[in-house]
Amino acid sequence: MIIFRPCMLFLFVHYLFALNGNSIDNLRKKFVTSGGILYKEGVLPQDDLQTIRTEVDALSSSFSPERSSVASLRTGAVLTSESSTFRIVSDKNGAFHRIVNRIMKSFDDDKEYELSEVVPLEVRRYGSVGSGMAWHKDDVLFDPCQIEIVFTLDNNSNCRTMWKENLPKNQESDDEQTKIYEVETEPNSAIFLQAGGVEHCVSSLKVGERTILKFAFVRRGSQVREDAKAVLGQFMSKNSLG
Repeated sequence: MIIFRPCMLFLFVHYLFALNGNSIDNLRKKFVTSGGILYKEGVLPQDDLQTIRTEVDALSSSFSPERSSVASLRTGAVLTSESSTFRIVSDKNGAFHRIVNRIMKSFDDDKEYELSEVVPLEVRRYGSVGSGMAWHKDDVLFDPCQIEIVFTLDNNSNCRTMWKENLPKNQESDDEQTKIYEVETEPNSAIFLQAGGVEHCVSSLKVGERTILKFAFVRRGSQVREDAKAVLGQFMSKNSLG
């Protein structure tokens, strides 16, 4: 028995539809059965990866401490829509657009997923001893839920990204069982995560450095949730400074 959280119902309905049509692929199946999370390596072509690295390196001197209720000692910056990184991430023929729409493909082909114009494209760096991120679930900002993406640009640290997946219930107990998965994310890898779904964290850094991009894809025509407008207002303020 797989336990689906409310935010996963939309995805699960489309998953069942695809099963009936025998059109499900392995990436999408893995994403759904894990509760809405997918880790994938080798995401971008090398030339795109190098373009982003060069741009981020040029910005690194302007990184500032991040204010977050769950992250500690992390720095970063917002990448504007004029940046080369934004162009690569938002490309409708690019890797991120292709993967997100594979795992979220629905029977309504007009409702594809695209890079959010509201949630900022951010670079974040775990570079100080003790930097990490506590266990949490990402805020649901849109209806249907957005897909959060964490792309690892470089990583020579000991940081481990961990997440909890529900296991089938034991017949002798009604208690929900979970299994913790963990990975030291490789450069040029990405985690695709359904907002509001899987609980996750990043272990405390002891050595090295880890640099990531964080952004979100939303379904075309999706609506901002009333209870998310305050959070989105903070994002818009960030963008105005970028």
